[in-house]
Amino acid sequence: MKNKRVFVDFHYLKNLNKGFGQFSYHLSKAFSSIDTDINYIFYTPKKRYYKSIFNQKNIFVKYYYSIHRQLGIFGRNYIFHCTNQLSKIEPLNKKIPYILTIHDINFIYEDTVDQKTKDFIQKKIDRAQVLVFVSHFTKNEVNKHFNVATSKTQKVIYNGNSLKETSLVNPDENTDDYLFCITEMRPYKNLEKLILMMNHIPERFKLILAGKGSSDYVLHLENLIQENNLVERVFLKGVVSEETKVKLFNNCFAFVFPSSREGFGLPVVEALNFSKPIFLYNKTSLPEIGGEACFYWEELEPKYMADVFLTKITYFDSNRLKMEGKIKTQLEKFSWKSAALEYNEIYKSLM
Repeated sequence: MKNKRVFVDFHYLKNLNKGFGQFSYHLSKAFSSIDTDINYIFYTPKKRYYKSIFNQKNIFVKYYYSIHRQLGIFGRNYIFHCTNQLSKIEPLNKKIPYILTIHDINFIYEDTVDQKTKDFIQKKIDRAQVLVFVSHFTKNEVNKHFNVATSKTQKVIYNGNSLKETSLVNPDENTDDYLFCITEMRPYKNLEKLILMMNHIPERFKLILAGKGSSDYVLHLENLIQENNLVERVFLKGVVSEETKVKLFNNCFAFVFPSSREGFGLPVVEALNFSKPIFLYNKTSLPEIGGEACFYWEELEPKYMADVFLTKITYFDSNRLKMEGKIKTQLEKFSWKSAALEYNEIYKSLM
C-alpha cells in the first residue's frame, strides 16, 4: 500500500449532542478496536483527551483549527474521508482520493430549497470517487435530487449500535408508565403531535421528551403543554447524560419517534436494545431502520396516533416473544465494528 494513510475528518466530535458527533465518536472508537495495517490520521477537536483514546501506533491525531476551513488540509500522500456532507474541511490537493459519507439531505424538503447548500454538496459529490450512504433511503434520495455520475462507486453502510456494549440493568420498580423520545428538538420531529396525542390516551401514561432544542421551539412546546393542561403528564428534560439516557430507555413503557425527516435515525437503533414497543412515522428511512421490529403511524393525527398506540401495545404484550425475536434480528444489522471494517475495505480499494 506504499505507506498511504487515511485522513478521517472527525472534527464533529466537538458536538456529541448531534448526529454527526455521535457518528464520529462511535466510528472512531470502532477504528481503534479493529486489526488493520492502515495508518490513520484522525482529525479531532483540540483536546488531550483524544490522544489518550487513540493511542494505537497506527493512529495519529491532528487537531482541528478553524483556519483549516479557509486554507484546507495540506499533504499529498493520503486518502481523505469526509465523514458528512456538510463539512467544510477539504484537502488542498485536488488529486487526493476522496470518500464522502452522506447522512441525509433534509434541507431538500424545506419549502424553499437552499440552493447554496445544494451546490456545496454537489461539488463534494463531484469530487468524490466513492459515495457512502447511511441508508438505502438516503442513497435513493441523493440520486434523485443530485447529479451522480454513473462511474461513481456507491455503497450503503449502516451506522452501528452505540449501546451494544452498555450494561443494561433491570428496570426500576414502581416507575410511571411513560413514553420516551430523545431527539434534537426541531419542528420536523413533530413533537407537537406526541404532546397532543397524550389527550387521547389514559392518564396513567406520561411523556418524557429529551434532547437539545432552540429556546424558541422549546418555549413553543412548553406553551402547548400548558394550553392542553398536560403539565403533570409531559416533561421536557433537555440534554441528558449517557447514563440518564440509558435509564430513560430502560424504564420507559414505549419509545415514540414521529420524525418526518431522517437519513438514518440513531435513536431507533438505541431503542431496539431495550425490547420495548417502538412507534415510528412510516416516512423516510425509518421503516428501513425499524423493520418488522417496530410499529408505524401512517399519519400524524393525534387521535389516530393514540388509537394505533393503544392497539399495538396490546398486540406487543400478547406476542412478546415473537416481537423480541424480531427486535433481535433487526439489531444484528447494526454494528460499528462492521461499519469500520467496511470502510477499511473502501480505503484499501483506493490504495
